[in-house]
Amino acid sequence: MREIHSLEEFDRVLDARGTLDGLVVQGVDLSLRSEVIESVTCAGGTFLGARLSTSTLEHVLASGAVVFPPLPALRHLSAVALYPR
Repeated sequence: MREIHSLEEFDRVLDARGTLDGLVVQGVDLSLRSEVIESVTCAGGTFLGARLSTSTLEHVLASGAVVFPPLPALRHLSAVALYPR
C-alpha cells in the first residue's frame, strides 16, 4: 500500500502509475487536481482528510474509493502515539 502525504508526491505517483487504484492519500489538498483525478480510476483508494471538489468526491466514491473527512482533533496524533509498543 502506497501512502501519499504531499501534492508533489501525488503528482509524481500519478504520472508514473496513471491510476489512483489502491493508493492512500492523507491530508492533501487535491482541489486543484479535479480534472486529472476525474480522468483516472480510484478503485480501492483511500482519501483521508484530503480536500476534494464535490464532483471529484462523487467520482472517487463511484470508482470504489473510500473517503474520510478531516478530523482536526486527531491531526497531530501519529500511529506511534495511538499504538505504543
